[in-house]
Amino acid sequence: MGWRILSWLLLILLFVVALGLSLANTEMTGLRFFLLGDQPLLRAPLVALLLAFFATGFVAGMLARLPAYWRQRRRIKSLERRIRQVQDAQIPEVAFPATSTRRAPATDGPVPRLGR
Repeated sequence: MGWRILSWLLLILLFVVALGLSLANTEMTGLRFFLLGDQPLLRAPLVALLLAFFATGFVAGMLARLPAYWRQRRRIKSLERRIRQVQDAQIPEVAFPATSTRRAPATDGPVPRLGR
């Protein structure tokens, strides 16, 4: 339960920092590419450029994750198929010895602690 509260507090802190960043950086900025010289390639508010680059990085990261995701999904499907095959084969269950159902005798007082 403590991790959930901590994660919500971190998300709120991240939101406040992002909001402060966006409110403090509303001026127009030119995006220049070093091969094009001094002429800006694009003029936009700094916050819009930051958001665009953040979103581009997020999408690139998700696309980089896709092959591993697809491999895991294939592996899960093959394991589920194997489980169904084993269940359909009607393999008999291994008989385990019955566990004792006896209970400890009741005491009239506190139970003594061992080792002290």
